[in-house]
Amino acid sequence: VRLMDLKEKSVLIVDDTPETIRLLGDTLQPYIKNISYALNGEKALQMLAKQNYDLILLDIVMPNMDGYEVCKRIREQNETQHIPIIFLTANTEQTDIVKGFKLGAQDYVTKPFNPDELISRVNTQIDLYLSKKSLAEMNEILEQKVDLRTQELQEAYVQLNHLDKAKSDFINIISHELRTPLNGIFGFSEILSMQLDEKQLNYVNNIKISAQRLLNLSEAALLITELNSKNYKLHLIEFPFLPIIDSISNKMSDKLEAKAINIQFDKTKLNNINIQCDHDLVSKMFEAILSNAIKFSPESGTIDIDAKQLDNKLIISIRDQGPGFDEESLQRLFALFGQSNAIHHQAGFGLGLATSKIIMESFGGNIYANNHPDGGAIIQLEFNQT
Repeated sequence: VRLMDLKEKSVLIVDDTPETIRLLGDTLQPYIKNISYALNGEKALQMLAKQNYDLILLDIVMPNMDGYEVCKRIREQNETQHIPIIFLTANTEQTDIVKGFKLGAQDYVTKPFNPDELISRVNTQIDLYLSKKSLAEMNEILEQKVDLRTQELQEAYVQLNHLDKAKSDFINIISHELRTPLNGIFGFSEILSMQLDEKQLNYVNNIKISAQRLLNLSEAALLITELNSKNYKLHLIEFPFLPIIDSISNKMSDKLEAKAINIQFDKTKLNNINIQCDHDLVSKMFEAILSNAIKFSPESGTIDIDAKQLDNKLIISIRDQGPGFDEESLQRLFALFGQSNAIHHQAGFGLGLATSKIIMESFGGNIYANNHPDGGAIIQLEFNQT
């Protein structure tokens, strides 16, 4: 019997027979010091209103108010509803025992009781009660901690939103503020170009190239910030793919002619391809990818564009004839500023593939980069088709 460690716990005995109370007290006294007694139900309820108990031994048959009624009233009070109750009964009829359990009793002991059985049942019910009480207290502490943590997370979320907005505002301001001096540089460069000899003109062209890189960088940084902060408003529509390629090819005609590069694709095949996404974003993405392909293609090289339908996905491939990517670079091509050692990393393409990945993911697509078995790099764009 393990009641020795429960000496400081308290038990209330409710019975209208003093002799029974004495026998119960003598049996429990070696194990539990705090034992109280009540000779009727009314007195027991009065005592329960003033003091907490860890267990109640309750006689069923008592005058005026029987044990069933006492049990019912105990269970109706918030302060006492969880105290374990062991019925004391001389009646072993199954219906009487079931009635006691339905009213909220945890156990019963028959009269005349066996001392060892009584001690064991009391021990079990007090242990269970203390375990439940301890668990309830732990749950309450955990709930308080969860509430506190939730509040901290909410405050952190608000602060993060403020910081994110501040970052977006800052990059937005920087991007717009860069345009004014850059426009001045472009304008004066054009004026100087009309007055300089060929050698000096090369210097001016380098200035224009550097200014354009700076402008591209500010625009890419602004776009990445808007996409990551969900501030960019997507306009998802379905439109033909071929006009995009034609438009970008015309826009890059000078670069293509300078290296005698040819963009190859099957017009009939691409003319039947429609994609559903944001037109402006996709145009910027293809421009960045094709610009990079031109940059690393050899003189008189070709850039092949192909498209194929695979289940519910549209896969567009862009392949150049350049040197491709080294193995180390392939592992981090799509990380922001992560491809510093990539072969395909010159003249400001540090944000190109990272931006393209963010753009594709913004409308549920994906992007892959690899080296083609026959040489050159290949970029594959995977669009979900509904």
